[in-house]
Amino acid sequence: MRNGESPTLPGNISSGLPGSVPAEARQQQTELTIRVHVCTADALPPGVIRRLARSAKCEVITHQGMEGLLASLTGAQSLGAPPPVTTHLPAGGTETNGRVAAAASQAPGETWTTANCAVLTTEVLAGEASSSAPSSCEGRVRDLIQRWFTPVVIVPRGADGDRGAMAAMRAGARDFIDLDTSEDSALEVLRGLVRGAVEDWLQRKDKREASDQIASLTPRERQVMLHLSAGLDTKEVAAQLHLAVKTVENHRAKLLGKLDARSQIEMARIAWVAGETCEIESDPQRLRTAARVRQQLMGSS
Repeated sequence: MRNGESPTLPGNISSGLPGSVPAEARQQQTELTIRVHVCTADALPPGVIRRLARSAKCEVITHQGMEGLLASLTGAQSLGAPPPVTTHLPAGGTETNGRVAAAASQAPGETWTTANCAVLTTEVLAGEASSSAPSSCEGRVRDLIQRWFTPVVIVPRGADGDRGAMAAMRAGARDFIDLDTSEDSALEVLRGLVRGAVEDWLQRKDKREASDQIASLTPRERQVMLHLSAGLDTKEVAAQLHLAVKTVENHRAKLLGKLDARSQIEMARIAWVAGETCEIESDPQRLRTAARVRQQLMGSS
């Protein structure tokens, strides 16, 4: 997304979290659907679920355990997993045995129209392996976050509930909700979960778009871009890469056009968002030596 554009955040979330969604998020044109997956109907009080759907403008889908959640994330109902019990829609209605999140034609978890997050009890995470509940909680939460890009809030349950919750937090769970937490406090935790899901989605979307832009570059253009993004000027880049200064200037002009960037710092931002970096020689004395060697080589050719 280019700086300076001013489209608005999707209507289904822009008004639900006043003042809490990042400014960058409010500048997205893509229609984003937020889904909060709740494993087991009794994980949260019904009043909290209804209020969350209304206030955060999101769909809250209740599942019959972990299998239903994973099937919803992948769209793989053919695996025989149980369908959702109830889907609470932002407008306040419900769909019993309702629709499931559609599978995206992306890598697992890469859903570019949906931001998912989950509320899980430690009992659901542990499954049948009650004797190793903490390790099961930790592993499943890590898998949800890293593979399915799904932020998690934990509800401690059972004999090993507290230990399981701590293990889940170590794995990256964002927060937890105790059974005696008030409805208002639980709702605030869940709103934070929704905000986190939107922010994570935006970061992945920006990275994908930046990577797509960089994929159009030639190897030499990419090399020049990385050196310019590291803060070197054209003369320093020329010395590093043993190129003529004019050649680097030409590459820089082409890069700005290909990346739709209006300045070198905007070009650098695209590289940084995509996670592109390089090791450069930054010592001034060595840069001058490299430039002198380059001039000597050019003069003797």
